[in-house]
Amino acid sequence: MEKTDNKKDQNPPGGFRSYLRKISIHFPKLFPPPSADRLKNSLSLFEVEMDWIVSMSNQDLPSGSKISWKPSAKKMLDEAKIASTLGDTEKGWRCLKAADRFLYYGLAEVAPELLLAKEKTIIKEANDENKKLSFWRKNTINDLLPEKKEESLKELKPILTPERVNRIVEAKKILDEHFDNIYQKQTIIKSRLNILFYLGGLLIIFWFFAHPPVPLKIDKEDPFHYLVNHPLHFWWFVVLSGCLGAILSSFTDTISNFGKRSSIPNELSLGFLLLSRLMVGALSAIAVILILSADILNYKPDTVAMVLTLAFVSGFSDRFLASAIGKMLNS
Repeated sequence: MEKTDNKKDQNPPGGFRSYLRKISIHFPKLFPPPSADRLKNSLSLFEVEMDWIVSMSNQDLPSGSKISWKPSAKKMLDEAKIASTLGDTEKGWRCLKAADRFLYYGLAEVAPELLLAKEKTIIKEANDENKKLSFWRKNTINDLLPEKKEESLKELKPILTPERVNRIVEAKKILDEHFDNIYQKQTIIKSRLNILFYLGGLLIIFWFFAHPPVPLKIDKEDPFHYLVNHPLHFWWFVVLSGCLGAILSSFTDTISNFGKRSSIPNELSLGFLLLSRLMVGALSAIAVILILSADILNYKPDTVAMVLTLAFVSGFSDRFLASAIGKMLNS
């Protein structure tokens, strides 16, 4: 009775933590990332392939591995489905790849030539400079799977010993971990950008609450001179101009890169950068106006149109953000 009461005190029903937990569970369902759709499509295709291999396999074959791969593959597939339903895309992909590796033991029984083709694919992918595998991963895969001459179909089953199958599975695991780390790194960067986005939004809200005056001397004959007496309107136009510059920059950047050769992780990074680019444009516009109002530079705009033009141009500074994220993912 005392233990039950303690649990109730620690986790009261309807508490704030419970509310946040519910939001974190349902939020991915409302706004699923592109990788979530890819995971669902891959699950359905993988299940068909797995059912075929299971129906064709015979684990008593002398060429096959003695590992009981069917229950393990089925368990990993079920875990991937549950993770996909809960919106845990990262776990879903890792479980699906684990199930795929167990399936290699089945391929050794029913389609050894297909497993050897996958082995060559792993070797080629590990030595592809564009994949940017670390030094130790590339060397380990090359040690596990040294290049071999073409084997005839009659030689396939004797060649695919349990030891060789294990080596192929281990090499595939090393390759999978490399790509998992890329997406994990992308998730970490995305979480940091989300925090910075919210902090930037709070800063802009506090800026408007502080009601700062117009820091520049505007010509009285300027048709927009009335904004000098309405500072909130003035700063609102500055922020909008910066966002407009960021939007135009994003459009031109997307159009110029359309059709160019690029990796999926890089394209996904550009996708979640959209909101961050807007925030960078808005903050840059405010910063540029403050710099121009100081005595650091000799130039000071005296018309509202020139001020908004400079704020608009500052919105293009979001390109530095996109470039920096791209370099981090490629490093």
